[in-house]
Amino acid sequence: MSNNAASLLLGYQNGTVEFIDLQTGRRLLFMGHQSVAGDNRINAVDLSANGRYALSGSLDGQVLLWQTTDAQLLSQWHQEQNITVVRLDPQGQLAFSANAQGQGEVHAIPSGQLLSKLQVPYRGQTFVSARLDAAHNRMLTGSTSRRLELWQLDSGELLQEWQVGTHTKLRPASAIVYDVAFLDTDHLYSVSSAGLGETWRITFKEHKHE
Repeated sequence: MSNNAASLLLGYQNGTVEFIDLQTGRRLLFMGHQSVAGDNRINAVDLSANGRYALSGSLDGQVLLWQTTDAQLLSQWHQEQNITVVRLDPQGQLAFSANAQGQGEVHAIPSGQLLSKLQVPYRGQTFVSARLDAAHNRMLTGSTSRRLELWQLDSGELLQEWQVGTHTKLRPASAIVYDVAFLDTDHLYSVSSAGLGETWRITFKEHKHE
């Protein structure tokens, strides 16, 4: 949803994405994912804060940035394997996408230029949530296997990581981090499949340049 719940973006299994202006009732169907042969089911969508730009990712690895005013395609890129998460930064300058193999990429928008790839230290990791903080050159991601991670945007370097809580009575004890957020410059928030909302403190200090 956009700011103040003014508009909504929905992705469908038939490869279409629907934009809905909740104030006027205007609807727009975006068919851009159907232009490439393959399984183009929509796996992930994100909407800019002002509701003017949409980012959508599909099962065949396509990531498309487009306008909600007229469905005009602005940029696109492709990743191997199906896309699991897409995210725009609040200022509308950067976009993040990741696939089922745990490969995450940061792109400039609207050009779509690749800026960095996440230096993921683990195999079998799948990103399911993300939040960008371009003003502080960092990004937060939530993954399978309880992982909550802080990254440097321009280099893809892993800065700090945590493991979210679990229900101790469940075996094996694990959790998926469904959503993440920056509370302020020093604190984070996560929501997981264990039914827990947790607050975390950033202890990593930014590198100082001489």
